[in-house]
Amino acid sequence: MKTFELKVFDDELLNGQQLADFLDEHSGEILCLSAGKEGPSLRYTGVLAILDEHCERTGRDPNTVRIETSNNVEELPYPRYGPPMENHWWNSCKLSIDRKVVDRKDLRHRRFACLIGRKNPERLAMLYWLRTRDCLLSSMRDDDYHPELMQMDGAKGWVDDHQDLCQWIHNMEIQPLDDYTVRDQYRAKDQKQEEFGKTHMAVLDYYHNFDIEIVAETWTKGTTFFPTEKTVRPLLVGKPFIMYGARHWMKHLRDMGFMTWGDCWDQSYDDHEGVERWKRMKELINHLNTVTTDDFRDIMIDAKEISLYNQELALSVARR
Repeated sequence: MKTFELKVFDDELLNGQQLADFLDEHSGEILCLSAGKEGPSLRYTGVLAILDEHCERTGRDPNTVRIETSNNVEELPYPRYGPPMENHWWNSCKLSIDRKVVDRKDLRHRRFACLIGRKNPERLAMLYWLRTRDCLLSSMRDDDYHPELMQMDGAKGWVDDHQDLCQWIHNMEIQPLDDYTVRDQYRAKDQKQEEFGKTHMAVLDYYHNFDIEIVAETWTKGTTFFPTEKTVRPLLVGKPFIMYGARHWMKHLRDMGFMTWGDCWDQSYDDHEGVERWKRMKELINHLNTVTTDDFRDIMIDAKEISLYNQELALSVARR
């Protein structure tokens, strides 16, 4: 069985024409299309549209194309290859946290933090707005980040002044909290290596400096649920968070047995994706930033109780 490796970046299929050619070249064979250990929505990225067109045009039996993916919530009209794939982030994050010696940094405490690694238009738009709020921010140094090449059209509608956003990204004032770069994330790939996971866990030195994390996940469009270290880290250390992810991300967490924070604050943003999700998240952040100190403390007592429950469950998931 021949395998085609799908290349998906920021919810966009990069090798769609190669996929179409591959299907035509091997029309009489059983094939596997693999998203590897990642979990994008294959419908949103257009993979299923290419497959559907090929099968309709050539008369191929859809059962001769298998799909390998870590996105286990999207219904596919094609058979999956093998059993549901495990999410490697649970074990790798736990291993990194176990190795981590936290060095508490002396910074002013804030209600929110947003800790961004690789930059993309949506995350830049989020930082652009959050910079005017009392929020602990970090943007990891990125050797591949070139503002003049950043396609910011995708951020239209995210901010009131798109031109000002485009000017701002050329001279960002948001600095990283540590010495790691985005490229460092990929250097130690073997879990037995001493450097494995250090880039992801370095932010734990700052976790006592804020109450709620604003998380920006990797796969945020279409039907998908693939928690990366961005989600697993706060779960494992018992930190409440607000999630910029795909629609129903928090619901899928509840389906796994986790509790989310709908009793503590408005979680209706989870019914949306993209800019509409972010608009509702902004309303929530503004609200939580304006409640009194006493009211916020009461909210956080309940939120922390939920987070400690999630921590125990996350540890059990990571041990499986």
